Amino acid sequence: MMRRMFRPAKMILAATVTAALVAGLTLGMPVMAHAEPGTEAQQAASVENQAVQPGDATRATALQAAADETGGEFYQPPGSLPDGPGQIVRSEPMEFYLDPVKLIEVDAAATRVMYTTTNSAGERIASTGTVLVSNKPWRGDGPRPLIGYAPGTQGLGDDCAPSKTLALGQQYEGPVITTLLEQGYALAVPDYEGLGTPGLHTYMDRVATGNATLDAVRAAQNLGAEGIEAENPVALVGYSQGGGATAAASELAGEYAPELDIVGASMGAPPADLMELESLDGGNYVGFMLFALAGQNAAFDLGVEDDLNESGRRAMEQVADMCTIEAIAAFAGTHSSSWTKTGETLAELMQRDGYREAIEAQRLGTQAPDFPVFVQQGLTDDVIPFHVGRGLAEDYCDRGGTVLFHTLLTPTHIGGYIEAAPHISTFTAARLRGDQPLNSCWRL
Repeated sequence: MMRRMFRPAKMILAATVTAALVAGLTLGMPVMAHAEPGTEAQQAASVENQAVQPGDATRATALQAAADETGGEFYQPPGSLPDGPGQIVRSEPMEFYLDPVKLIEVDAAATRVMYTTTNSAGERIASTGTVLVSNKPWRGDGPRPLIGYAPGTQGLGDDCAPSKTLALGQQYEGPVITTLLEQGYALAVPDYEGLGTPGLHTYMDRVATGNATLDAVRAAQNLGAEGIEAENPVALVGYSQGGGATAAASELAGEYAPELDIVGASMGAPPADLMELESLDGGNYVGFMLFALAGQNAAFDLGVEDDLNESGRRAMEQVADMCTIEAIAAFAGTHSSSWTKTGETLAELMQRDGYREAIEAQRLGTQAPDFPVFVQQGLTDDVIPFHVGRGLAEDYCDRGGTVLFHTLLTPTHIGGYIEAAPHISTFTAARLRGDQPLNSCWRL
């Protein structure tokens, strides 16, 4: 079977794979009619809830079965861990494919790593991730840059870990990661706490995800890969959950990882305020509300089970093993009030004492990063409301940050991701060249 292809064919196939993955993620949602950027038609475009396709859950189950065979016991931490964050616990070579048939193997040295990080309770724990070093020569000035690439929502199940899905050719962010590798960068991709490793993934835990992202960068520097050392310049990149993790890492870096030479961070559709999840209720992405509630419960022991009825407890149990596509398929169109004993929505539940404090602690934007940042937000994003992403940029500006803000006009959350990708590359390259950073704070 031929795995190496000349570049044009490789990129065409990559585009095909991307289209197929996006189609799978949107679960049969209608294609939006073309509109010129900025027109009323595009700004008013929205996606109506659609019935999921019959084969979606079957496909997700098959993918999880394949993921079970990836990594084996690698994800079980040893009895004792090395001192300090970002230390390598173990590593093993892996393959990175763009497609599930494994026709397109990405031209990079790929290593699965387990490393030390710090959770929100201040405890040293083991987490896993992937270090990717492009086989392309770095043609810029200085050493090869290292990008901390924070992945978007993967789900809660261990089989959803990016270090597994990258090897299976089932990672929807694979094409964007590959584009960065084609430019000669090295990447550190965290799995986050509890994805692959024991315990439930602490989804949307600001400190845990931020620390895991920074420590993945440290782990890449400590791995001993040729040309990757502590002196390498670092950029941070992420969209959606990854945008939140990038924002958290950017805010925490000055105190938690001051030795890292971070030159800039690009954060797309950042979930800066979890209190704004109410808009997901009853829609395609209501499963994300379950992800958030389960993740916060795992991190802060909220006792949420006491406030859920039998249907709600069953949903929480089910979502703990689900990846993104499966959760969308399982819960799309469900109203969260059907899961609580009182008939409250999950958003209303989060306003209660005991919940509210934990949720508000995940708020982003309370501290401006020490380096320039790029915030992108979709005008018609159907997951993260426009005012949330723009609000984060405004908060950073108010606190003295240097912020470039860009409004994404492609409809939907997925559409915004596709539009954001080339802007991420442009901003990252400019920061690594040392160009004068652009600042939008004057107009925000």
